[in-house]
Amino acid sequence: MKKITKLFSLLVFITFGWRQANAQFTEDFEGTFLPVNWSKDTYDAANDITQSTSENHTPSGVNSARFSSYNSASDYNQYLFTHQFTVTAPNTELRFWHIKPSGSDILEWGVSTTTDTLTAVTAWNSVVLSTAWTEEVVDLSSFVGQTIYFAFHYYGNYQYYVYLDDVTLSAPPTCIPPTALITANLLATSVDLSWSSAATSWEIEYDTTGFTQGTGTAVVTATNPHSLTGLNATTSYDFYVRDICGAGDTSTWVGPINFVTPCAVFTPNYLEDFTTFTPACWKVAGGGTPATGPTGLGTSGWRHTNYLNTGGANDAVKINLYTTGSEEWLLSPTFDLSAGGWELVINSGVTTWNGTAAINMGSDDTVQVLLSIDEGLTWSTIHSWDVNNQPTNTGSFTSIDLSAYTGTNNQFAIWTTEGVIDDLEDFDFHINDFEIRIPPTCIPPTTLMTANLIPTSVDLSWTSTATSWEIEYDTTGFPQGTGTAVVTATNPHSLTGLTAATSYDFYVRDICGAGDTSAWVGPINFVTPCIAPIISAFPYSENFDSETAPAIPCGWTRANDNGDANQWMSSTVIPNSGTNSLYLEYDFSLASNDWVFTPELQLTAGITYDITFAYRARSANFPESLSMSIGMNRDSVSMTTVLFDSTNFSHNTYDTITVSHTAATTASYFVGFFGYSSANQFAIGVDDFSIDISTITTISSINKSIVLEAYPNPNSGVFTLNVNTTNIKELNIQVMNAQGQVVYTKNNFKNIANVNEQIDLSNNAKGIYFINVTSDKGVKTHKVIVQ
Repeated sequence: MKKITKLFSLLVFITFGWRQANAQFTEDFEGTFLPVNWSKDTYDAANDITQSTSENHTPSGVNSARFSSYNSASDYNQYLFTHQFTVTAPNTELRFWHIKPSGSDILEWGVSTTTDTLTAVTAWNSVVLSTAWTEEVVDLSSFVGQTIYFAFHYYGNYQYYVYLDDVTLSAPPTCIPPTALITANLLATSVDLSWSSAATSWEIEYDTTGFTQGTGTAVVTATNPHSLTGLNATTSYDFYVRDICGAGDTSTWVGPINFVTPCAVFTPNYLEDFTTFTPACWKVAGGGTPATGPTGLGTSGWRHTNYLNTGGANDAVKINLYTTGSEEWLLSPTFDLSAGGWELVINSGVTTWNGTAAINMGSDDTVQVLLSIDEGLTWSTIHSWDVNNQPTNTGSFTSIDLSAYTGTNNQFAIWTTEGVIDDLEDFDFHINDFEIRIPPTCIPPTTLMTANLIPTSVDLSWTSTATSWEIEYDTTGFPQGTGTAVVTATNPHSLTGLTAATSYDFYVRDICGAGDTSAWVGPINFVTPCIAPIISAFPYSENFDSETAPAIPCGWTRANDNGDANQWMSSTVIPNSGTNSLYLEYDFSLASNDWVFTPELQLTAGITYDITFAYRARSANFPESLSMSIGMNRDSVSMTTVLFDSTNFSHNTYDTITVSHTAATTASYFVGFFGYSSANQFAIGVDDFSIDISTITTISSINKSIVLEAYPNPNSGVFTLNVNTTNIKELNIQVMNAQGQVVYTKNNFKNIANVNEQIDLSNNAKGIYFINVTSDKGVKTHKVIVQ
């Protein structure tokens, strides 16, 4: 337990080990109780002075003496006398430790020069009791040459216990230890140490926190305060001090006292890439304006994240601006800009909350770069972003001229506020790099982008004032210098000869002149799409199981028209058959406005097609809205013919829907599913999509010669197929699943004019199956659904 020492003389601190070595006697109550020649007067056997190990109430050893009035119903007194001893030297001290865990007991001490009886005690002196072990020091100088008894008086009334331990008679040290050790003028590499002492010479030992005494750096000094120099910045140190009173006469050590050196002033070049957070010598704060300075240091809404919410390792910081009135600070170290000519470069971006889409900042939202040259007393704005001047969602490069600032004490801050207007915008402001540098002679390009991405080519563009550039590209993760290098004077530049369904990285740098190029910018990633299938043969089906979620099958495309963080994807959460379904999750604040389109479907004029799909809401408690349309381009504007629309449906099991559509012209068509649920719902599932020709209308003879029916339909796997034929010589029946695999076949019928066949598919997966009835007149197809 913590020991609190209260001195009744000028002596403040003597260690217990020293007292043991210099004691005339010590009683720790570890032996026989009462100790030899000690006496007591308790008046009541139920409340005795006893030896105790209760609750380890002892500063040393395992035992202590215990006074008790626990069983007393009235005022109660106990007295304990030491053996008789002689005070032989001036400044002799008697020390003892005491503790009172609870209650309001009273403890006093006194001295008798005659006998060990309470009537012989000339005066009683009160002790201030504490719930922690506390040492009391009594100066016995006035009793030099006398033989005395030292007495303890305990008084209580049903007040539990007081414990006494380590009663020691000793002479004070010849060399008194220093007191009141403090630090001042703490800098990155030095600190001033001071103490109170009557000596004129001292020894200091110091080192990093936790060092073993005797292994640190020792310094003998005649100066108080004493300045320690040559320290390391941002380092925790301990130090000890002792008095030197003469040759071979030193006090005990006092310490350890801890201090931590602050950050050093940085001299550029300097780059913080935020791969760790909070970086060394940076700070955050959760309140305050540029006029007041930061408040609430140590707590903030700044978060460690991946840049622009694109996934991967955390290499940036961001702040979400949504709550009205929020004010947040990100504070840099201090910089020495006295060499002049510096610039501050910041990579930043704005995206939707936890998303990657573009979004405008709120009407009075602002993010400012501030500078203080007086250790944070005042701040001035050197750059500002707002709705009229904001970074893009793909990242922007901002250069701030610092040539006007040549002081040695410059601190920067990124300060953000959501303002007082409660805008609907909910966005993240990102910072990727913070760099102070000499401006390069050749400025790197910014805003690298891709466009017109198709399976074998892509257009690359960037922002730059140069007229010539070098591009290097290859598959994702290639080491720079090993890729394909292209020098171009064209911006945008088209890369051709790429491989479909492949992930690529590219870098760009400016060429400003012979031997003068900028730094590379990149890598920027793009993935070439697959070569989408063109569907001309029917039936065509898709159950979304061929891809690993959240990827969607080749040829299916998406349009995230509301720009939120969610769009159609494949998911394993609520499949109807197999492992995956299409899936659209909610946005907290925005209504869904998301399309997903089929591959190109080549339909023939006058032919009627059956389009079948299953759909559901994830939860019956959250109504969803879904429509299906058909058009001649894969975009929302082209989806002019609505085939199906269900508003605020809430069934959380799949319904299977079949709708028919007759193509007006022979052309390429696309079917689109449109999720338009209100904000803050849950999710939509779509599965087991298929399209086939509803009747073989092009072969009139087969229509007349074969009539077929399957029932029940849908079914649980067992159904009856009835086929009636006219003038048919051959008949073959096949059942195929949606992947084109034959799961049933038969061609030996006794009477092909009238076939009534029970077909059992109960051991097959649920889903869509196609019955192909083939004869010498042609093929007729019928669809069944196994649920």
